[in-house]
Amino acid sequence: MIRSTPLLLAGCLAASSLILAPSSLLFAAPAATTAPTTTPARTAAEAGRVDALLDKLDARGKKLSDFTADLKLTTIDNSLGDESARLGHVAYQRKADGSARLRVVFDQKILGDNPPKKERLEYLLADGWLIERDYRLKKEISRQVAKPGEKVNLLKLGEGPFPLPLGQDKAEVHKLFTVQWIAPAEGDPAGSAHLQLVPRPDSQFSRKFQSLDVWVSADSDMPVRIQTVDRNGATTTTTDLSHVQVNTNPPEDTFRLEKLPEGWQRIDEPFAE
Repeated sequence: MIRSTPLLLAGCLAASSLILAPSSLLFAAPAATTAPTTTPARTAAEAGRVDALLDKLDARGKKLSDFTADLKLTTIDNSLGDESARLGHVAYQRKADGSARLRVVFDQKILGDNPPKKERLEYLLADGWLIERDYRLKKEISRQVAKPGEKVNLLKLGEGPFPLPLGQDKAEVHKLFTVQWIAPAEGDPAGSAHLQLVPRPDSQFSRKFQSLDVWVSADSDMPVRIQTVDRNGATTTTTDLSHVQVNTNPPEDTFRLEKLPEGWQRIDEPFAE
């Protein structure tokens, strides 16, 4: 299992998380908050729609070797109503040896209704290390997030920073979450289907989230919005993915960090059990 990843990255997918402070999810950012509800007895038709979509996500994940997308990560303080967002892009690749790598670059920040301003943050998760760069503070932190030699499936429920039902058997998803089909609503991504996952009380995710909502594109069977509400209901994080490209074999430079100039602070944090 991967060691806790910083908040911003954890809030990615991912994404993915997003999914960052010292532990959370890479992908998430809000529009309207979908509050978790007590799931009524599902009709057979609804259960069929849920399972059909979970099967599509399972198949998409198993056939996914890489993806790139533009990214908007929005965070709302539900008690104060304060909202901030970061804009950037994400790239994911599963390599031939079964390992995976992920790079997220945020280059703009928005506070409330203010116009975007340049502010660069960068994350590279590869070979068991998470490198986090803050270009404003001129600071780089390298965290070893997996044991040496350990391969982590970044998309597997409970292992990576993305709690997504992507490439997961529906039986495993149902074991960890109560899954509900949500009717289309104004503001949904165009051509998407919406599932809400509420962690079961005995699952590890109940310690992190009240709910996890996923909007899935009918064209690509890829998540295009991921929204989480934290355990205490204090923060809603929404990740919006646009211009998603799947299995395009991005060039090696996509996952290569540029050489840092002199004057940066560098911190290494080896793996700790």
